Amino acid sequence: MEEFSKSVALDAFLSGNKFFQAKNYLLAENCYQRSLEYLPENSSTLDNLISVLLIQEKFRDAYSYILKRLRINPFSASTWHNKGLIHLKEQNFVKALDCLETALQLDPSFGLDAFNLGLAELEKSDTQAKLRHEVIQSGDAFFVQNRFVDALSSYSHSSSLGDHSRTTQLKILSCHLNLKRLEPAEKLAKELLQAECIEPQLIFLAAIFYFQLGRHEECKRYLDSYVTNGPPNYEVTLMLGILEGEAKNFEVAEDIFSDLIRSEPGDYRALMHLGVSHHRRGSYKDAQQYLVKAYELNQSTPALLMNIALVFDDLDEVDEAKRYAELAVQGDADNPLIRTNLAQMLLKNGEYERGWAEYEWRVKDPAKSNRYVRKNIPLWSQFDALPEGAPLLVSREQGFGDFFQFCRYIKMFEGREIFVEVPSGCEQLIKSLGSNFVPVKDSASAGRVIAHVPLLSLPLFFVSNSESTIPYASGYLKAAKCFNPGSQRRSSYRVGLVWRGGKGSKWQLNRSIELANFQKILELDIEFHVLQIDVTAEELIFLSQFSNVHLDSIASKTFDETAQRIEGMDLVLTVDTAVAHLAGALGKPTWILLPRVADYRWLRNREDSPWYESVRLFRNGDYLDTSALLQSVSDELRNVTNE
Repeated sequence: MEEFSKSVALDAFLSGNKFFQAKNYLLAENCYQRSLEYLPENSSTLDNLISVLLIQEKFRDAYSYILKRLRINPFSASTWHNKGLIHLKEQNFVKALDCLETALQLDPSFGLDAFNLGLAELEKSDTQAKLRHEVIQSGDAFFVQNRFVDALSSYSHSSSLGDHSRTTQLKILSCHLNLKRLEPAEKLAKELLQAECIEPQLIFLAAIFYFQLGRHEECKRYLDSYVTNGPPNYEVTLMLGILEGEAKNFEVAEDIFSDLIRSEPGDYRALMHLGVSHHRRGSYKDAQQYLVKAYELNQSTPALLMNIALVFDDLDEVDEAKRYAELAVQGDADNPLIRTNLAQMLLKNGEYERGWAEYEWRVKDPAKSNRYVRKNIPLWSQFDALPEGAPLLVSREQGFGDFFQFCRYIKMFEGREIFVEVPSGCEQLIKSLGSNFVPVKDSASAGRVIAHVPLLSLPLFFVSNSESTIPYASGYLKAAKCFNPGSQRRSSYRVGLVWRGGKGSKWQLNRSIELANFQKILELDIEFHVLQIDVTAEELIFLSQFSNVHLDSIASKTFDETAQRIEGMDLVLTVDTAVAHLAGALGKPTWILLPRVADYRWLRNREDSPWYESVRLFRNGDYLDTSALLQSVSDELRNVTNE
């Protein structure tokens, strides 16, 4: 049946073409309509039918097929052009210009005369049209200079002068997205997406919007639509590469960026993102090389400056890192991500006073705003006085490790009822802080509180502006009981082991070591207990060869249970993950395996930590080779156990 339909549709289409060439437009129209009965979405048939309808001045019929054609493929310059011509005939010059400008964007050689005619007719019919056009031109000039606030002001001024064109609204949306003003962007995008047909520019802007919200699947859906139907587009391809990087498909992302560099060698953006990809997978020198090349092409983009700063930071070139970070802030002082990155550099340097103040910018990041919004509960500024005795909610943010590290500050609210948003499975640990601290699942369970404060804002409120002001470094959490592993040889030394960080971490490579690399350590005459919570089948097979490795702790389902098992250890040996913070908070001797330049909380070049007196830090000299690091740990274990 399908082959029959194709055959009938093709015969009718070819007959229509013969009548079209013979200028018998009515018969051509009938043939094309018959062809569409069998293949209703054939683009060539629709294009030819629209043409014969326009020739016959059957504008209403032509318009309905134009809408159908654009719904199938919004990237046809000729169809947008034809739509614009119909609006010109109707003397709807605003809509005509919208359509004709879209046609020009898709094909710069297409329909310029018609666009100029539409502009001239609009200016004749509307005394303010010329002024609006001049204001829009000013906005366009600001936009190409990345002066998005000024551009938005110009476009908004044009709207206030009666400019209701979709073209101007799309420009306003683009400004909101560049400024990361997601609330007005969402409102405007929803309005524009209700249109009878969607412009290619709006498809791309919708992709940017969903990317900024962190909704990558929806972003990719719009990008795939563009790639499938539209012409090659640098920005779309670049964003596809960025999405692959976010999914940790680094090689795929780098191939995309390399192709873009070959096609547009003068554009810094692909070089920048190629550098970012190498940075994320640990090739710091390659990352530095690509980012410096990008900087040679563009020395004023704050995002590029901050990415250069981050690479210098991981190379432990502190002065250069700080210099580029400060330049990035000068270029975009209101960018929450840039200010937060600067904050983490300062904290890593031990500059706590300014670091915690800068870190408050994280709350303003629109991509993470849901972390800091609680229904009907206002956010409490640390600079506001809190009424005496008023109950407060400490709201959770970020991961388990952050929770364990910073929940120490809750103890400083002595004498006040504090509700604490607690991750599931940590309730008993929080109760050990004091009887006036009430663990709750979420803000809806908190009862009547006057405000909430994010957990990681507490160091600023309690003025932890130096190492000496960090409270409870000797330990502050207690397990409900001590789990006895039931060993046959309690005289042996017990070590709890964790080798892999959380899978959701953007920088997981910094927080994981292949289990097979622990071979020599596991061969020591020490009793090891696995505290890793998500052991794979392959890892279980590897561990089964060691009679001194116990898997009983795998049964732990919650961190309350993990804490009980940690209490039964003599030492915890772990990578930088939540267990490291939990063990430190319990005051348990803990050895943490780190890259040479680690997360901000571990400072620089330190073997100790002001956050946990019981912690010892082992830093790796080579990011990609952990053999020397693990040999050092093995030697130290022998010393500790006198093996």
